[in-house]
Amino acid sequence: MQSEGAKPRELALLLALATVWGASYTFIKLGVESLSPVTLITARTLIAAVFLTGVMHMRGKALPHDAPTWRRFAV
Repeated sequence: MQSEGAKPRELALLLALATVWGASYTFIKLGVESLSPVTLITARTLIAAVFLTGVMHMRGKALPHDAPTWRRFAV
């Protein structure tokens, strides 16, 4: 059964999510002023890929090696 009040940990996680999500818009605004949109999109995608590859590595997962799976990713 759920308690009616939010737990402090849940509130802290929500605050952290709101901060990261809100800050991304500020960084995008600053980035577009100094970089082209395509360069900014490429940089954000590469940063996310590196981060997610690290998460996969920490969890003991590996990228697939077969061509059909990569074709599905491409589509």
